[in-house]
Parts: sequence; C-alpha cells; structure tokens
Amino acid sequence: MYANRDDMVLRYGLGEMTQLEKGLTGAESVDSYIEDASDIADGYIGVVYDVPLASPPKNLKIYICDIARFLLWRSKASEQVRQRYEDAIGFLKRVADGKATLLVKNIDTQEVTKPKKAKASAPLGTTYTGGVFSNAKLDDMPSI
Repeated sequence: MYANRDDMVLRYGLGEMTQLEKGLTGAESVDSYIEDASDIADGYIGVVYDVPLASPPKNLKIYICDIARFLLWRSKASEQVRQRYEDAIGFLKRVADGKATLLVKNIDTQEVTKPKKAKASAPLGTTYTGGVFSNAKLDDMPSI
C-alpha cells in the first residue's frame, strides 16, 4: 500500500475519518480501501513503472488518499471529494500516457527512477516512412 490511515487523518482530519469508519461493515477497514486505491493506481502506473513502487513519491500518496476517500464516501461523496478523485485518476492516466511522471526515488541511492519505455506501435500502411521498405517498394508488392 502506498498510504495508511495516518496519512488519511493527516489530510482529512480525525473527525471525517471517524465518521467514515462508522459506515464500514465488519470486514471493511480504511486500510482495505487504501489497498483498493493502491491497486487502481498500479493499474495505471504499471504501464510505465515496475509496480508496486518500493518508495512511492509524496504526490502519489496524496492521490491514493483522494481515491480511497472517494471510495469510502460511496454515493454520499461531496462535489469536492468527487472532483479530487477525478483529478487523481486524471493524473494517473497522464502518467500512463507518458505525459506526467512520478519522482520515484531509489531507497538506497536516492536517485530518481526513470520510467520504463512504453512500446511504441508503428502505424500500418504505406505512409509510414520509418519502416524497412520504402513506399515505392511497398507499391511493387502484391496486396492481400
């Protein structure tokens, strides 16, 4: 997990966390919702980073808390809670698309880990100029 209950209390206050915990059933806990939020994040950032992250950056922890908070509120989430959730998911999508990065530090060396390269797909057709065959050569080949 990238966050814990104490992180949630730090961001949203003990009163709100106590209120949310009252609505949980016996099998549920704040930590289970944080774990769900972490799994959601891994689904996005796993495209460009090896997950789970050994040392999650602070901004990821904030987004995990926002996602878990939204999940805890269920259908009673305020507009602000919903907006923060959508912002968190939007950021994770940008990370997956390579438009944003996480500053993940190596625990031992404190160096920032670079994201793994996403596989680029080559466009199909005769207009692709970076391929092995030129357009003139492709024109000479029989079509299927």
